[in-house]
Amino acid sequence: MKYKKTDVVIVGSGISGLSAARSLGEHSYIVIEAQSQIGGRLRSIEVKNGTHWDEGAHWIHDFGDHHVFFDRWRSQQKKRTRKKDRYYQFFRKNGTQEDPIPLWEEIDVIYSRLHPDMTDSAMSDHIPMDHLFFTHSIQTNTGCMPKNVSALDLALSSETGVNLVRPEGYAQFLLHDFSDISVQCNEIVQSITYADDRVWVQSDRDLYCARAVVITVSVGVLQSDLIQFHPKLPTQKQYAINHIMMGKAERVCVVCDVIEDWIDGYFLVEIDDMIIGLECFPYEQPFISAYFAGPQNITKKLSDITLRALQQIGYRQSIQSVYVSTWHKNPFVLGSYSAAHINHTKAREDLAQAHPPLFFAGEATIPQAYGTVHGAYQSGIRAAKEVLEWLKL
Repeated sequence: MKYKKTDVVIVGSGISGLSAARSLGEHSYIVIEAQSQIGGRLRSIEVKNGTHWDEGAHWIHDFGDHHVFFDRWRSQQKKRTRKKDRYYQFFRKNGTQEDPIPLWEEIDVIYSRLHPDMTDSAMSDHIPMDHLFFTHSIQTNTGCMPKNVSALDLALSSETGVNLVRPEGYAQFLLHDFSDISVQCNEIVQSITYADDRVWVQSDRDLYCARAVVITVSVGVLQSDLIQFHPKLPTQKQYAINHIMMGKAERVCVVCDVIEDWIDGYFLVEIDDMIIGLECFPYEQPFISAYFAGPQNITKKLSDITLRALQQIGYRQSIQSVYVSTWHKNPFVLGSYSAAHINHTKAREDLAQAHPPLFFAGEATIPQAYGTVHGAYQSGIRAAKEVLEWLKL
């Protein structure tokens, strides 16, 4: 039986897989990626004349001192010139407009009442469910219906609420840091067979023998059984996988002919039974982005709804092209970001727990920074440290 030998196989080249590879020191590794490019859910595409749009992760969230990117981003952002002062507006479907700031302040108060020592409950118990704005806010943060969202899971997250965007795109900027990491793309891992001191990884291309494997695929992929484990994963590990949801969220990019006269801001637009977030940021980018969240919303005709939203706020310029993400349909992702089931926030820690020679990383394994790029990055470093300790034995 022919096989390729290495110290470590890393399954997935999202930011967690890349940071794990970077942290393995002198040990040999092979990174296997099912998709045609690295980055996982951190991906940008060129939409016009060298301008890139983040199809996936795009907010750089501030989580205080343990954020590895935020200060770097903020210091460089100061060098940019804003077009105008940012403007916020909530366009209601009855034709009226209102300032959304008081509503955001009210949701901030609701979040401030959540704390890590609380008894868990559904977020639908904490918000006025008869007001579409509040259900929209929970769905934006989790990609899930409020009745299914764990309040404790949200309480454990330590985000400060300050966010930044990069004019050239989050993925374009960050992935350059890992350009020296060799990745085998377009290769699908089919099975992982493990024993006490060896692991065999079978892909659609080759068989690999290693002393450890770092598994960084999404919870959605783990739930799909795309990768078969032999023997089956321990009961506690499988239980953890089954009790973390993949939220559903998609983005739409509308490339415009004229953007210079368009106001810089973030707009909420109520259409039918949903609210769309429209993002127009301050660096004279020739596009407007729309954000859709929640399983009942992302299956609709998102491009058409986005164009309706633009008309509703008064945008009348011609449009060159429209791009729509499809993360929930991508068989190697199957969602946007993770959300723990109610009364199952410990599932994140159980998923992260090493089961040598199997090690797990990814945003879903970081209770304080799940759903973020820097959380995924930190999980890869943590998993690599665990691997290094294992390889010493």
